[in-house]
Amino acid sequence: MEQYSAAGDQLSLAQLYGIMRLRAAVFSGEQGIDPLLDFDDADLLESTKHFWIENDGLIVSNMRLAGVSPTRVKLGRVATLPEYRKQGLASQLIQAAISSSMASEFYMHAESQLAEWYSGFGFEVVGDEFEEVGLPHVAMILQS
Repeated sequence: MEQYSAAGDQLSLAQLYGIMRLRAAVFSGEQGIDPLLDFDDADLLESTKHFWIENDGLIVSNMRLAGVSPTRVKLGRVATLPEYRKQGLASQLIQAAISSSMASEFYMHAESQLAEWYSGFGFEVVGDEFEEVGLPHVAMILQS
């Protein structure tokens, strides 16, 4: 398996397709989220950086950092195909993203069921639970 990263405006069509295919499988197929809610302008921006892992050309895990400001980024769209889970792939991508960024603050809207897992990277819950895309979430912040 190989790890890659690219700014949103540098993704090839095949890379973008692979990322969106993975996210559709996980977010829409597994979680029942409306697929249109996944599409936003951030994916193709120069200030967004995508991280992914491929196995024989198939993107099996991915995430992105969306630049909010030079010092603040939003971590999100973390997804791994079911058959590749429990191998540390998402952890590998999150660690790569945090270590490669110049941001001093990372924030996210994490699914509530994953808050404890994200706390292992140093993220802390801020505020109360809320609903996003039909699922319970919490805001989390990591100061680096």
